[in-house]
Amino acid sequence: PSSAFFRETNMLVRDLYHQWRCQLHRRPFIADPKLKLIYAEKLQASQIFNGKKASYPESVSQPFRGDYVGLKSDRVWTELAANWNETHLLWADIVHKVNRTNAKAVQRILVLTNQSFFVLDSRSLKLFYRVSLAKLTKVSVSELRDDFFVFHVADDADASKKGDRKSG
Repeated sequence: PSSAFFRETNMLVRDLYHQWRCQLHRRPFIADPKLKLIYAEKLQASQIFNGKKASYPESVSQPFRGDYVGLKSDRVWTELAANWNETHLLWADIVHKVNRTNAKAVQRILVLTNQSFFVLDSRSLKLFYRVSLAKLTKVSVSELRDDFFVFHVADDADASKKGDRKSG
């Protein structure tokens, strides 16, 4: 049995050591705000997808880049973003949109900004449609390794103009 003095000293040293290790861990984030932002995004993604998506554990080690197709440096995207007053591109990647009528998948670029998401042609960057994030009601993600997700958008008068919702 150790004396109360040594137990108390041990607890103080442990606490000091823990604080020192925490400071070492935080130091890179203080020096580089971009790194802090990257880890904040990773944490947010973890809170959303951890335990809900089978492919999530493999994606944890991959660094988050946001713009996977290089849109930030593309002149066509820069002009399009300026027309819509979009200031911050959060994420852009090639996705496969499944048509409702024939279930064929077509390649598109999905762009998420701080205000909207866009669906663009993967070759010409022609705008197919833009949806304000305020109209986004839900995002459903498949639990399997199939990378399927669905955006649920509030009903809109413009919905009848969408190509895969034409009735006729």
